[in-house]
Amino acid sequence: MTAPRTLAGILPALTGKALGRRGLAFGGLIAEWPSIVGARMADRTSPFRIVFPHGQRENAVLHLRVASAVALDIQHLEPQIVERINTFFGYKAVAKLKLIHATMTRAVRPAPRPRPLGTAEAEAIATAAATIPDDGLSEALARFGRALATAKPKN
Repeated sequence: MTAPRTLAGILPALTGKALGRRGLAFGGLIAEWPSIVGARMADRTSPFRIVFPHGQRENAVLHLRVASAVALDIQHLEPQIVERINTFFGYKAVAKLKLIHATMTRAVRPAPRPRPLGTAEAEAIATAAATIPDDGLSEALARFGRALATAKPKN
């Protein structure tokens, strides 16, 4: 009988073979895609495969599935996306993107509901904003303060 092994110990061996056949040598790219490009862009794109030049592990072409409606935006953002990917890897792993038009099947996450603003908080924000002599700036800062106060949970 063999000793129990951790999932973290056997997962690279299992996924390396499956992902390697399609050129997805970097499974971490898939797992971390939303943190690399942002949640909004991750809902509209997904890495499909990485194709490296023969015998090299840099200057690859990343095949990226994109929703047709945002393909032009992604094309314009290509330099920034490539820079973020290479920052993630720590070297120039990807040189360019190849866009593949596809229907994205990710579920859209609902926006978090703001918490209600308490009376004392609203008065404190209004009092602080009232000290600003410019009325337009005062109102803008009050709206900003209310937005910040309702965005995070009350401790």
